[in-house]
Amino acid sequence: ANMGLPTFVPDGRFLVKQPLLWWFARFESSLPEEHRHLLRQPPRPTSFAAKEPHEFSPYLLQYAEGPDRLRACLYWLRFLDYFHWPGVVQFSSLPDLLHGLLHGDVAGA
Repeated sequence: ANMGLPTFVPDGRFLVKQPLLWWFARFESSLPEEHRHLLRQPPRPTSFAAKEPHEFSPYLLQYAEGPDRLRACLYWLRFLDYFHWPGVVQFSSLPDLLHGLLHGDVAGA
């Protein structure tokens, strides 16, 4: 139950405009070299060996900045849980967030 209080989260358009992958790059650089390969090539079940289960790798930094990375980001964003939760209100910019906070339909959340 969401108790009638909306949860405001950025939508996909807002997320891809941000330095979304900065955290991933920082995290990877903080790991010892012997562990970095686990991000790039995580262990996979043997049943995945014959077929890739997804259109894009979850390791987004392997794609050069540009259209391929954007397509990969958009592909994986749709799997984020909070895009599907009840009571979630998405915003596409900071002004949109402020407008939603001031004028949003709290009862409809």
